[in-house]
Amino acid sequence: MYREGKGVEKDDKKAVHHLEQAAIGGVPFARHNLGIIENRDGRMDRATKHFIIAAKLGYDNSMKT
Repeated sequence: MYREGKGVEKDDKKAVHHLEQAAIGGVPFARHNLGIIENRDGRMDRATKHFIIAAKLGYDNSMKT
């Protein structure tokens, strides 16, 4: 929602905050998306950790990234 500005003003910081909260709550897709953001920002070590956690939680697409 915040990442794309759907129904609200676009706000990347809020988008990341909500993804982090969802990831902490065990949502694999959120963890995967955090990995994509970290990768985009050049932090591949952090991205890899997010992808591995997402895969362990059952999000198989993380292993294809």
